[in-house]
Amino acid sequence: MHVTTSGRAAGLSLIELLVVIAILAATAGMVISMTSKFDERARFDETARRLSEIRSAVLGPEAVSTTGDLLSGGYLQDMGWLPDSSTDLLRAPEASPGTPVPALTYDPTWRTWAGWRGPYLAAPPARKTGDVAVYDDYGNDFYGWLAESSSQSSWEIPRLSGDLAIRSMGSDGLKDAEGGKTGVFQGDYPATQQPLIAEAEWVTDLRGLQVEVTNLTAVDFSVSPVQARCRIIVPRWDHPSDPLGYWDSPDGDEFIGRSFSLDVAANDSETGLNQKVYDFATIGRSIRIPHGRRMLFLVRDSDGQPLPGVRAYAEFLVSRRLSPPSYVKLTIRY
Repeated sequence: MHVTTSGRAAGLSLIELLVVIAILAATAGMVISMTSKFDERARFDETARRLSEIRSAVLGPEAVSTTGDLLSGGYLQDMGWLPDSSTDLLRAPEASPGTPVPALTYDPTWRTWAGWRGPYLAAPPARKTGDVAVYDDYGNDFYGWLAESSSQSSWEIPRLSGDLAIRSMGSDGLKDAEGGKTGVFQGDYPATQQPLIAEAEWVTDLRGLQVEVTNLTAVDFSVSPVQARCRIIVPRWDHPSDPLGYWDSPDGDEFIGRSFSLDVAANDSETGLNQKVYDFATIGRSIRIPHGRRMLFLVRDSDGQPLPGVRAYAEFLVSRRLSPPSYVKLTIRY
């Protein structure tokens, strides 16, 4: 039996080989393109995560418990201002040249914890050049810190307004203002209209505050009224001799509102005479307070120190998760 065979040799022709090579090249190109996109997406996601960590380090959890307590913490709570740069979150900034802000300490007079208790962030891997800093996953420093817009530290001037607009320049390492952005991940993040920390998230205006004062002592302030003010305790590191006090207001007044006559009667007086509401709604200017667990004190008008012989204070919670306080109850006790 004879078997007829073709004269064609087994294998691929040149054209078929070229087609296979073209298909493989196209597939490889697709794989490389997809891998590159996955890599860019991973870097973007890691950059977003680092920005979220910065936000949390500055504001703290700012959670509210079921009992209404503010579980606050973070740089803003401890320091009373926003960080000038990422290094402030990694090591204590200087209150004056060569003198760092002290570690977190309790002040028994003002019943307040204040000071630096960082690092508030995990230190990133050291780079070959440059100072220690928190940077994005493209290897570039974040920009938009307070020090970049002023030659002064944030505690040297009253920074009681504005957003903290920290951003990554994106995968190309250029700011949006420089133009030329074409890729999906090349744009600045967050976008210009989306600051990392908006003003309303770190400061509150207390204009219109009312303070209900109840006297539970035998001291009769109605007979001999005391000139007093209200004082909210916030760290102020530009006052070395008295680093706890209310931030500067536009007119230089370090207390809330104007001086008033504290004239509540003694506790054993007729019902109601030992209680009075002092209204600061007529102040006519902003009373801006950085968020956190603060303390509100009645103090002498003359020197801003606590009233002698009595205790007159109340915890004062200011948070983006709580309605702005407009009515506070303060009790005078022994």
